[in-house]
Amino acid sequence: MRTERDDSVLETLATKVRVLTLDQIAAVWWPLSAGPRSDARKRLGKLPVHMHTALVSRTPTREPVFRWSPDRPEPVNFERLAYRLRKRWDTPRPTVVVSVVGRRPVRATALTHDIHVSAIYLEHYYPDFADRCIHEDVLPPAATERPDAIVRGGAPDGTDLIIEHGGSYSAAKLRAKHDAYKHSYYELW
Repeated sequence: MRTERDDSVLETLATKVRVLTLDQIAAVWWPLSAGPRSDARKRLGKLPVHMHTALVSRTPTREPVFRWSPDRPEPVNFERLAYRLRKRWDTPRPTVVVSVVGRRPVRATALTHDIHVSAIYLEHYYPDFADRCIHEDVLPPAATERPDAIVRGGAPDGTDLIIEHGGSYSAAKLRAKHDAYKHSYYELW
């Protein structure tokens, strides 16, 4: 029999993020357990999820690397911003990754990115603002850039806040994203 916690994990994987790590699940859904990681792994084994180990690099997700507001005067130093994004990665380490069965598999090249989008969601928006977070997979097709997520009403002025996790983005890619998002509030993590 599925529990409310089971449903919460599955709903998060199905509608809010593409993947979670076992450590993320243990920390959020089993925080008071004496053995959160082993308890989470045991319970996940009974749910329609796929678990595998992959090498994943980590970056801090305590706060955005860059914040933009539409009333901010330009220019933005995209070269410097690209450098900051490239320099923050650590050495890849084995990580247990969890995805829901039936969803398209995450590309290996996008796995680290998607895990960080999950971290941003869990650390800053779950559970209080979960209903306002819209993941890119459920956003309508975009004419230009598609953000990783949108937080409905999350900007200081009550408009939508765009969330983008910057990988090792080039200055040109950052400029293209900025050109697409500059009329909105956005955060680059």
